[in-house]
Amino acid sequence: MRILLTLFAFLALLAVVELSALGFVASLIGLYPTLTIALGTGVLGAFIAKENAKVAIKDLLDGNTVSGPPGKHIVDTVAFLMAAVLLIIPGLVTDIAGLTLLLPPTRTAIFAWLKRKYRESTNAHMEIDLDRIPMKSEDAIDIKAESADCE
Repeated sequence: MRILLTLFAFLALLAVVELSALGFVASLIGLYPTLTIALGTGVLGAFIAKENAKVAIKDLLDGNTVSGPPGKHIVDTVAFLMAAVLLIIPGLVTDIAGLTLLLPPTRTAIFAWLKRKYRESTNAHMEIDLDRIPMKSEDAIDIKAESADCE
């Protein structure tokens, strides 16, 4: 119940902030340009969501491997979808947040932050280098080359 109440309070505050921002911008540039910006970013958000969903589904169906760590690809996909949702929501503050998520440096910073939080939560402070893991002797396969006489 507490989470629901917190969510309701956040959405109410967001609505007040969005209406204030729309009113302020409308007083600067006029009502119609402000509405055009708000509707245009909504259309942009819908387009981004559609295109990103197509690429994500194609990658899943094709089994494409992604260069770099797979977590980065997941963070990029989620960031694009969040940006699309924020752009679809009418308002200038959410539009700015959505456009910020579309910038590659923002996604890189989010990925670095998530990676750092994951390491802190799991106490995994070192990277695993698979080439340096010692193998037990019973796991190794010895192969001796013999010369074959082909006469």
